[in-house]
Amino acid sequence: MVYALAYFLNGSLPWQGLSYEDMEKKKRDVTGDELFKNHPDEFKEFMKYVQGLDKNQDPDYEKMIRLFEGCMVKNGIDPKKP
Repeated sequence: MVYALAYFLNGSLPWQGLSYEDMEKKKRDVTGDELFKNHPDEFKEFMKYVQGLDKNQDPDYEKMIRLFEGCMVKNGIDPKKP
């Protein structure tokens, strides 16, 4: 999910074109600062949160909604406007 978001925002991912072994290493080593360097801090916070979840743990969807709604408001976007 985080990588899909980064791809949509950036148009590419840092490991595209690498060998499978190098790709796996780059995925382990990449930081939110690198993936979302030109985007609001909330995206980095989202990545950190998702990476901290246990394998079988359900995310706190309400928390994530509040995170991104707050980001929208901070950037002058009305989250309730269709």
